[in-house]
Amino acid sequence: MTLVTVVAGLTVDRNDFGYVAGFNLWLTKTSSGGGQVGDRVDYIITVGNDGPGLAFGPITVTDVVPAGMSVMAASGRGWDCSVVGQTVECVRSGVLAVDAETAITVSTVVNGLASGNIANTADVEVDGPITEPDTTDNVDVDTISVGELPHTGSDLLRFTVLGLLLLFAGASLEMGGRLTRKLRR
Repeated sequence: MTLVTVVAGLTVDRNDFGYVAGFNLWLTKTSSGGGQVGDRVDYIITVGNDGPGLAFGPITVTDVVPAGMSVMAASGRGWDCSVVGQTVECVRSGVLAVDAETAITVSTVVNGLASGNIANTADVEVDGPITEPDTTDNVDVDTISVGELPHTGSDLLRFTVLGLLLLFAGASLEMGGRLTRKLRR
């Protein structure tokens, strides 16, 4: 490192002061899998850099998984992921090149607390030497619907009534048979 003193009015043109162009990270989140209790749902979080410069790390993706989901695992090439309770945090310590994309998979299972629409939000931030000027595209939400078990086409009430009628008919026949045997004696 060389110390350079610049005097007002003096032009210095042979020194590199380490200017680095800015960058623009973005994040998208999608899911695959079912929406019933017990189903596996994989969230795919993709992070990219639109440039114009390199994104110097550490770059951190945070995904706070809703209470209706149980986190099974989280991983991605070049990412160091950890899970604490419902919070998934993945850190990339290197740089993310211009026009590069990288993905993280967060594997979950729908648990018994889930119902209705479950929104899962992830965000990306950088804690490097340069701050990102536009963070509006650093957050994304993916929503799944957890519903009732699929209908098989049968009507439970209809089969319950039919079963009760058969039960009473069988009991009536049995009672009638006993009465007939008593009268024959």
